[in-house]
Amino acid sequence: MAGQDYPKRLEAGATQNVNISGDYIYCKFADRPLTVIMDGSRTTMVAGDNYRPGGFKEFEIENTDKARPLAVVLTIGQGNYTGQIVRGEIAIEPILKKADGTTVPDTRQVLSISLDPQKLSVLSFLQNDVVYRGYFPPEPSGYLRNEQITGLPNGGIIYSWFTDVYGSDGYLFEFNHKLEFMGWKLSRAGKEAGKGTAYNPKYGVVGVDSATTIRRYTENTAVAGVVVYTIESGEIVHISTWRNGEILVARNDGKWDFLDIEFNLVRQITAPVTVSKGNNNRVAYNFFDGLMYYGSGVNMKVYNPDTFELLQTLIGTQTSGGAYQYGFSVHRDTAYSPAGSGAQPIGKAVRDFQTKPEFRAVLPGCAAISALYRGDSKTQTSAVVVVEEGTRGVKVKGEVIKAALEFYYKRQVVGDYLDSIYSFDLSSDEGGNPFRAITSGNRSFKAAGIIDDFGILTPGNIAISFDDSLQLGGFL
Repeated sequence: MAGQDYPKRLEAGATQNVNISGDYIYCKFADRPLTVIMDGSRTTMVAGDNYRPGGFKEFEIENTDKARPLAVVLTIGQGNYTGQIVRGEIAIEPILKKADGTTVPDTRQVLSISLDPQKLSVLSFLQNDVVYRGYFPPEPSGYLRNEQITGLPNGGIIYSWFTDVYGSDGYLFEFNHKLEFMGWKLSRAGKEAGKGTAYNPKYGVVGVDSATTIRRYTENTAVAGVVVYTIESGEIVHISTWRNGEILVARNDGKWDFLDIEFNLVRQITAPVTVSKGNNNRVAYNFFDGLMYYGSGVNMKVYNPDTFELLQTLIGTQTSGGAYQYGFSVHRDTAYSPAGSGAQPIGKAVRDFQTKPEFRAVLPGCAAISALYRGDSKTQTSAVVVVEEGTRGVKVKGEVIKAALEFYYKRQVVGDYLDSIYSFDLSSDEGGNPFRAITSGNRSFKAAGIIDDFGILTPGNIAISFDDSLQLGGFL
């Protein structure tokens, strides 16, 4: 019988079982050797090799490279396979080579920025320390009840005040991802107290209007919103902003509904945790670390949002009057929730953490303009860097590429970012000496084995070449 192609990807140093029977293995693609293990025997194969060990039911393949992943395509079957491979690479258009050996079209671009130090002092927080206490302008008189906090995909929050449970108008106070006050809006969203509000990136704030309905609301009006979702049985006890534009709807019949950006039901699961009607047991999605947080009385539990595996229990992290009330939000390492009727919300550390020095990354020549924008220098990079003040400037050493990209985009760089980088240049190293530009040609830094460990003297200029596979995560 004819063979069939089986693409595989092996992480660095990994071994993988291949549960496929046949009597030959043909290596159609691999940019470096791999090992085939069968009945205790080890055979090294490269692209173009045809291995005929006799009949087999399964075997293992191993990537002996401890630093880089490996993409392979194996043809497996019975009978015979004749392949012809021209050794080397022939290309009629520019291509880029990734660490696993695959190639992609050339989409490189160069980012040139100026990196300037702003705030070098750092703060340390222990679990349960107050990190932030919200500032509000004078609130409309009497709107002091039924507080709720809704997390936004950009890391900001919406804090809601309502006069009573059944129908009076409410106000939504919005803060950005740096928790700077952005203004307030009139709305009836979430008039069913204690059931939360959620944010849809296309339509804005939505709220629970009754036991079975959710509405979206026009900003700055007291008009009843449009019904966007209705359940036929049971009761909605909580809604929450979720990833990828989804909204989580928790029901009292033990089910969770997930709505897409157009409020269509895309999946329904059996609730992994109890979300109760009342003043505790709420869930929130952290757009920075991609984890689910569950307020359980005065404690916080952390779950994997895909498998709902319990990852950690954070003791005594409640930020309100004895329990997590109504909605709450978690951004980075801090949980934000109402602090009791009429009081300002506060944020408390859910784990020990330390702030990092802050830098401004702008296009050369734009520093003066950028400085006019509020909050420009408050980005907290996820890069591991060491900062030291000197007589000639501020030295920054460590993951400089990652830090520069994050300070510029103000978003987290995620994934194998070095598999998207191709060149790097500095105006001077940390000692003030001329820096020799580093380039890996058409291979990514990860494919070339170049790590992100550099030093720069700031203020200074940085140039980075990367392709369109660079992944950006949540706002910093």
